[in-house]
Amino acid sequence: MSEVVFGDGVVDRLGDVLPGFPDPVLVVSGEHSYGRSGAEQRIERHLKDRVWDHFVVRARLPGLESAREAVHGARTPGVIVAVGGGAVIDTGKLIALAFRNGAGDDLLMSPAEHPAVEIIAIPTTAGSGSERTPFAVAYRGSSKYSVSHPSLLPRFAIVDPTLTYSLSPGPTAASGLDVISHAFESAWAGSATETSIRLSYEALELAWPSILDCVTKPDPESRHAMAKASTLAGAAIAIAKTTASHALSYYLTAVHQVPHGVAAAMTLGVVLVFNAGVDEFTISGVRGAAEIRETIGSLCGSIGADDPPTAMMVIEDLLRSLGMPTRLAEVGVSGSDLLAMVDSVNTERLSNNPRSATREELVEILTRVA
Repeated sequence: MSEVVFGDGVVDRLGDVLPGFPDPVLVVSGEHSYGRSGAEQRIERHLKDRVWDHFVVRARLPGLESAREAVHGARTPGVIVAVGGGAVIDTGKLIALAFRNGAGDDLLMSPAEHPAVEIIAIPTTAGSGSERTPFAVAYRGSSKYSVSHPSLLPRFAIVDPTLTYSLSPGPTAASGLDVISHAFESAWAGSATETSIRLSYEALELAWPSILDCVTKPDPESRHAMAKASTLAGAAIAIAKTTASHALSYYLTAVHQVPHGVAAAMTLGVVLVFNAGVDEFTISGVRGAAEIRETIGSLCGSIGADDPPTAMMVIEDLLRSLGMPTRLAEVGVSGSDLLAMVDSVNTERLSNNPRSATREELVEILTRVA
């Protein structure tokens, strides 16, 4: 069971939560965000009477290398407090699983035998929603894996919007675009449910009108809205999971260092148009083609667009307004890269797309944003 604690200043509730867990406490944090966000001082004052260790995540992407380093360098914890953005929280999850199962490559390939060490997640970005999901992203080279286990759902998610106040415009935009991608994709996903769709719309209604202010003239109201949207969208993808835009994004992040949220959003509009063309012959998943088209129509309306082509332009306009790229060439992707992107696509996420896509159709999707 997971409990969400949300609101300005709630990071101080850690002092109420920690007594329920044994020593030692392992704090997993980012290299810079831990101090800049104000989390370091506010968290460590609750650790004065506890036995605790600290593991700093230095890798750009979550992976088993970090998990192995933590397992070899720290005592087996009674609880892990993962403090940071999505990459840090996902790394904390991998560490939590590795302490109980080892950090061999089989952890990426098959379900873990033993449950993870319990996790308290404290995000310092408004984006990944990892504090609300039972899975973690892990990279091995340019290949992306999704490690899933019920025990990876954090026991507590302490979501304090004030920890995002120090985020600079670039990371704020990238993490916010991840929220918006999660909201769209979890609404049209083949495995979406009434609950995940409701959460998706709630997240989008908060994030869409707030993200530009949050980047260009951030204030407590916009920061609060994006933090709330992030955790709602995280809960949505925990049920519905992501789809083609995320499936196509991982190569951009691993090979071209495009921030994850930006990488997903770059194909969001064109994937929306593609999915709007679903019919009874191309439908994938348990939902009907008419239902998917209706959902996409509602999503278009949520962002002020009359139809899918207009929605694609509106999404691209948002990216430009945020100072983010809209074309693959802008991030160094050449024509020869398109086939590599398709060949590296995450098949698990692609299979959740409501419209099935051939290799040729994926190349066509990417060509439209090349």
